[in-house]
Amino acid sequence: MMAHGAVMETAEVIGAVEAELRLILDPAVALVEMIADACTGTAATGPAALTAHIAPLLPRIPATIAGVGLAFRPDLVRAGTGKGNGHVEWFSTLGGGALRTVIDTTTAITYTDLEWYRLAIGVPATTIHGPYVDALCNDRYTVTVSRPAGDQPPIGVAVADILVSEIEARLLPLMVATPTPLAVVNSDGRVLTSTDVEVTTGSMVPPPPAGDRPFHVLEVPRNH
Repeated sequence: MMAHGAVMETAEVIGAVEAELRLILDPAVALVEMIADACTGTAATGPAALTAHIAPLLPRIPATIAGVGLAFRPDLVRAGTGKGNGHVEWFSTLGGGALRTVIDTTTAITYTDLEWYRLAIGVPATTIHGPYVDALCNDRYTVTVSRPAGDQPPIGVAVADILVSEIEARLLPLMVATPTPLAVVNSDGRVLTSTDVEVTTGSMVPPPPAGDRPFHVLEVPRNH
């Protein structure tokens, strides 16, 4: 009976962590979809004009989101300026408020090679990527929500970043309610956070069973 109770307790904790994770991710998904929809019919406007479409949505940014923006298709940027490998209209919320930052990737990282852009640009759906170190915007472990923006073909990708540290701050107090070590991992088995000191953010564990969730809460294997 004690063993059965321990299993049930762990199952309850896993359920609570999964529910909290949805509460963190769902607002970012909704915001990205609003930005993407706001860009519909604006293919000819260019980066500067699109700020007006994004700005009205900024008051809706939850505190857990580190930044939001739009990464333009590089061919549209080159057509308008004759140079450059891309352009990102980015609004950082790390310091409070929403600070507009323009990221010109003529000399920066080419974001078209990054998973959140590369996999999202051709898929008419919202996708969630990470954890990974975001060298383009914040140099921290990040989860990115992305969706193609505007009409087809899209003008770029709408994105929202959530720092892994913010996710950990909300999940770990729930995860430590059971003595069983737990890990939150993505579909590839990359660790978002864990209560096992040997299973760190960014490390790999055996991937979870296939499913439609971006993250899974698992018991850490004893032989990891």
